[in-house]
Amino acid sequence: MLNATAARAALGAMILFVAPAMAIIPPSVHIRLGGAEPAGLYSYLVHEADVITMSVSAQPGDLIWAFAVALNENGEANYSVMVTLLFDPDCKSGQTGATIVVPKGLAGRRFQIEAIALSDSGEASWSTSVLVSVAPVDESQVSLVQPTSDL
Repeated sequence: MLNATAARAALGAMILFVAPAMAIIPPSVHIRLGGAEPAGLYSYLVHEADVITMSVSAQPGDLIWAFAVALNENGEANYSVMVTLLFDPDCKSGQTGATIVVPKGLAGRRFQIEAIALSDSGEASWSTSVLVSVAPVDESQVSLVQPTSDL
């Protein structure tokens, strides 16, 4: 039997050797955002009232759940409130999507989008976290289209 000190040493060694290998394994669930402005690796900028398309891909037949959580001022996710963006209990093709309208009143907030896939055998897979910053709509850049009449 291992005592507590030996167990901690073994666990520490495993973390040192396994964590770097885990970091290079690509996620098996992929999130793509359309209509959002790329702001960095896995980071996007959207505006209030933007229409964003989100697609999530996993293995065929997986249950797919994508959700958003707010980030606090330190950039930490607050999992006490999660908003479901997409839920497909049996994604036959392994790829599903949704159209999302960014609600007004979220300017200045940051969110983290994640997706989880669950296979029929109970194996769970996660996506990389996608960060989304919401900017206010710049009213000076909004063009007003005047209706025309063909009478």
